[in-house]
Amino acid sequence: MIFKLSFRFCLTIILFHADFILAQSSANLEPHPPSRINAGIGYSSYGNFLEFQFRPYSHDLLNVATGYVPHSESGKGNATLRYYEGKNRLEITKFSIIRMMSLTPYSSFSESKSYGLDVGLESVTTIKKTNAFDLEGDEKKRITPLNGDFLIGYTFENEMADSKRTLIFSVMAGVKSQFHPYFNDFMRIGPQAVLNVLYELRNLKFQYLSGFQYYAVQGNQNDFVNSLKMRYTLQRNQEIRIEISKMKFDQEILCSYVFMF
Repeated sequence: MIFKLSFRFCLTIILFHADFILAQSSANLEPHPPSRINAGIGYSSYGNFLEFQFRPYSHDLLNVATGYVPHSESGKGNATLRYYEGKNRLEITKFSIIRMMSLTPYSSFSESKSYGLDVGLESVTTIKKTNAFDLEGDEKKRITPLNGDFLIGYTFENEMADSKRTLIFSVMAGVKSQFHPYFNDFMRIGPQAVLNVLYELRNLKFQYLSGFQYYAVQGNQNDFVNSLKMRYTLQRNQEIRIEISKMKFDQEILCSYVFMF
């Protein structure tokens, strides 16, 4: 019942602001406030959940870039909590001590590189085998390992884009490391490759991300993520977001309301 009511609430917000969204021009927006809270409802193969985020200082790739470095992301102390209703589980889904991303477009003049750094905690869904002879007896389990990401690569931009419509894509490679007793030798470390595509059209912005992590050398299972995110700007300090993600052992959809202050 709580998930149906929350979902209807999200739809009501979108419909209520529809006329305002179409009339508003992003060119007239002031920089968004640096702090924010998110409240959302989600469905996953692990279970239905409620999500709450608090970011004391944050600007991410989906935010309107007015007043900030374009195609960048920065944050300190960002925390995401989830409550899985069916599992009666409250978890720290993600906590970033520091997170930075700079997707500076490459050109023959600057030859700039793009980079990303993320250090903190990150929850993942794993498989706990309950019967070695029954493949369907596997049980999904959530763990929260220490996490470190480093990426470097190149970003390319549509040079014919105008101020109301932009398209960029980046190809990056690096290392991902996670530390938890669940893994062989209490850790899994390996190379990763990430494709990031951003498309913005007035108050709408889309992000497609595809990443692969190779951990097989240590006897751990490889992992991947494919996600599509959409941001709807309601006002300078309000957004609606929809996120669809597919991981090795999990898939989820999340609808959230963002308030910045």
